[in-house]
Amino acid sequence: MDTKEILDKIFKDPKTKYELSAFEDLGKPIHEIIDIYPKVIESGRDAGKTKYFMKSFVPFTSGKTEVQVYDESGKSAPEEIVRQLWVYKLIH
Repeated sequence: MDTKEILDKIFKDPKTKYELSAFEDLGKPIHEIIDIYPKVIESGRDAGKTKYFMKSFVPFTSGKTEVQVYDESGKSAPEEIVRQLWVYKLIH
C-alpha cells in the first residue's frame, strides 16, 4: 500500500477527514508531504507482521526518528499524522 492508501484507511471517517482541512494550504497534497512506509517486524510477539511507519520531521525527545501510524489489524494513530503535519506547517 502506498501513503495515499494508508491515509484513506486511517482517515476513513468523514468527520475525521474534515479535520485535515487545516492542512489544505500547504501547497501539496498531504500524501506528498508525508511518506508512510511498511516494515516487517523481525522480533518479539509481532514478528512477521507488517506495520506502517513515517519519519518524524523533527526527532522525538527519546531520539526516535520514526513513528508507527498503522498496522494490518487496523490499529492506527491519526494523531501522530496530524502532529507531524502541524510540525511541517510550522516549519514551512
